[in-house]
Amino acid sequence: MELDLEEFKERWQLTPEQLKSTKMSPEVVEVSQKFLLELEDGFINNISDWSLDQGIFLYEEEEDYICRFFQFSKGMTNHFVVISHIPQIECISKQIDERLLTEISNTVMEIMVRHISTP
Repeated sequence: MELDLEEFKERWQLTPEQLKSTKMSPEVVEVSQKFLLELEDGFINNISDWSLDQGIFLYEEEEDYICRFFQFSKGMTNHFVVISHIPQIECISKQIDERLLTEISNTVMEIMVRHISTP
């Protein structure tokens, strides 16, 4: 089953209303978004076999945190991954390409190590 991106965005995309109702401080929201955008830059720079087509901020209402949806394509093949600000992979497309998942994981780890080693 193909993901209907417009329907997905309509249902899950982060909205200004959600940001107003969150218990997260503005600083936490800013740091979370900045970190997820840093991951996106890392994916663009490190994953050369796949195109990063979409990056969408999402809001996990039940747990009150921000995550980001990333859609990758290669030819006619599309895969997605949702990563939280922790970072934790929250969701992936069925039968995701194993090499792509490895490259995503390696990029996340590289950025985490950079954050841990930077005072």
